[in-house]
Amino acid sequence: MSRIPVYATDWLNERFPFDAAARNGLVEQACLRALDDQKVLHLVDIGAGNGANPRYFLDRLSQNQSWTMVELDPLLGKAAIQELAAHGPRLGYKSSFLSDAELVLSKAEKTVHIRSICGSLLELDSHVDLNQTDLVLANAVFDLFSEEQFVHFCQKLLRHHTSFLSTLNYIGMSLSPNEADDKKIIALYESHMQRLQAFGRAMGTDGPAFIENWLATKTGKVVVGESIWGIGTEAEEMHRYLLGFMEEAIPELPLPAEQLADFRHWLDRKRQLSANQNLHISVNHKDIFFLPTTQ
Repeated sequence: MSRIPVYATDWLNERFPFDAAARNGLVEQACLRALDDQKVLHLVDIGAGNGANPRYFLDRLSQNQSWTMVELDPLLGKAAIQELAAHGPRLGYKSSFLSDAELVLSKAEKTVHIRSICGSLLELDSHVDLNQTDLVLANAVFDLFSEEQFVHFCQKLLRHHTSFLSTLNYIGMSLSPNEADDKKIIALYESHMQRLQAFGRAMGTDGPAFIENWLATKTGKVVVGESIWGIGTEAEEMHRYLLGFMEEAIPELPLPAEQLADFRHWLDRKRQLSANQNLHISVNHKDIFFLPTTQ
């Protein structure tokens, strides 16, 4: 019997408070102001994971809401519905399941309808009606796209004059205390993100600049701001995940044995610092909001 990897859901839950703390307030406020006039919001969350965007915005949006979460993994989509059903009552909502992929949260005069569907993010207009969509959201998604995939995706939104908010787009990281090999190791990790794959090369750290520059040539308003994870010395579990991702990725590169050995020694030193609560990691991102306008 297939099931959702615990690894995926545990990681998404672990990162949630760091995402929430990092989101750029100016970018978020520009987005919320653009939605002020709508009485009912129709929102589409792509690469929805375990429902981080609906969870975050549930009480930050005063209006009634209709969310469609689009996720390639149907099991992860259903897990997101379960997560939101548990999260709603913490904020005073009543949870009512319509199915294992559809939920209604309600309190006082406010109703939030949430459904999860399985489908390709690149064929979004075949899954949802973009003419009826007020905002498309993507949290930590676009650095996994190639430039061509992003343009293909965004052109669909532009044809329908649909706004979008892209948060937590990775641009780099640093560790403290630092050492001479840090930049070299981080560069290897980032080169793994942009390795050649079947769909091309993911944008990785180049993504935010590419997105901002491409949108600047379109008719509309672009708002960009930094969003930074400050992962303190006490956050050993986050350290474990981030160092573990590096441990998985870097050995997949065509590196000489000596360089791999140096990397493993580096990893051991960082893990010891973390165990002694002496490691701090900063992960830098950018948030981007685009509001299209008609000429």
